[in-house]
Amino acid sequence: MPSFTDRVLTHISENHLFTRADRLLLAVSGGVDSMVMAHLLHANGFNISLIHVNYQLRGSESDADEEFVHNWALAQDAKLWTKRVDLTQERRNGESIQMVARRVRRRYFEEILDEYNYDYLLTGHQLNDQLETLLINLIRGTGIRGFASLKASNGKYRRPLLSELSDDVVSYANETGLVWREDSSNSSDKYLRNKIRHHLSPLLFELGMTRQSLVNTNRHLQLARRLFEDQVGELKHQLIRTVENHTYLKLPVHRSMQEQLDLVQELLGEYPFVREQYRQVLANTSLSLEEGGWLLSKQGELLLLQKMPTNVSLTNASETITTLPARISSAGIEYQLHLVDRPDNLTSSDVQYLSPAACGYDVNQPRCSIQVTPRHTGEKLQPLGMFGQQKTVKKVLQELGIPPQLRSALSFLRNSEGHILALPGFLITHAGQVRSTDVKVISITLKKKMPDSN
Repeated sequence: MPSFTDRVLTHISENHLFTRADRLLLAVSGGVDSMVMAHLLHANGFNISLIHVNYQLRGSESDADEEFVHNWALAQDAKLWTKRVDLTQERRNGESIQMVARRVRRRYFEEILDEYNYDYLLTGHQLNDQLETLLINLIRGTGIRGFASLKASNGKYRRPLLSELSDDVVSYANETGLVWREDSSNSSDKYLRNKIRHHLSPLLFELGMTRQSLVNTNRHLQLARRLFEDQVGELKHQLIRTVENHTYLKLPVHRSMQEQLDLVQELLGEYPFVREQYRQVLANTSLSLEEGGWLLSKQGELLLLQKMPTNVSLTNASETITTLPARISSAGIEYQLHLVDRPDNLTSSDVQYLSPAACGYDVNQPRCSIQVTPRHTGEKLQPLGMFGQQKTVKKVLQELGIPPQLRSALSFLRNSEGHILALPGFLITHAGQVRSTDVKVISITLKKKMPDSN
């Protein structure tokens, strides 16, 4: 049977993780996994530097870990990068200590990687970590990415011990006389991972699970994940178009809400919205939500993500439309106005219809008078269907879910007397509604519709 070292070197070679010519940055906590990784690679001629983060969570223990790593690096003549952080200062609302620690160390690792031109960042994850992560994700509910979350190679991140069990890692340390630090928090069942490590994982091995069965399972799951991600890439190509600061996702109309949500969440994972926000917008076409500098809305069969202007507080300049067709801009979204034959159905979710008579349209000229202006403080409008009742524009915008910082960038269409006829993309007012005598109507549509995928 190959030795531990031979298996690790084979894993590195077969998965093309790195070579002896690469500059490697090793994340070392002082624990047995990271120390075995550092010792084995150093002993086999790899070009290593170390990086350590002291979270100061365990007082003198944390400081002793840092000193231990420092002394080992000094003895091996290896470069060491260290950083002390106060996680309470870095913590965001809703973040657990583990989440903020992961975010802070990743940011620090990538700063050093980029600034000092290291080729790869190595971590000491091994097979038991893979198993524990799979079980945690299974308990919480997951998909293929949760079952295959730890990859031997992921961007600039590499995991050279991912083919080995923790017992074999400890055996290597004992056989080579390697010393390491024990994290006292690992002995507590306070955390779910520790409960799995102490109780569930040993039971699975007792029932017959082996190192090789775990390796095989991981290989099959990684293949399934790659096939899945290839299919997701194809769907993105078919359903998503990006034009300047606008991203359009064409929704599959013959899918259930649950299936649409699953698809949207998968295809738009890089955007700052969460599942519940997508659900709200899919269920309410008049709703728009802002998050992380993006505006999310639904227009017909399109889900629209708009990068918000960097200074949306600037008031739009006023203009007057006298001829059709015409183009207008509202909060960075462009619309087209056309004179068209009156359709049988005036309630399309893709198009708004305005009465030409309300705009002073003269068929003999042909000319119209449509003012395009920002909102006016304290003004009111009468939404379509609310007979004799008016609402403040502020109240209407709140009900539509338009973020406050975007409202001053909206353009309103008005008649020559200044009465609001429409808010493009959102509503037509009582003053602008199509009349029974109108043979022609003015259509308002998105200028930047999704191009055909053919």
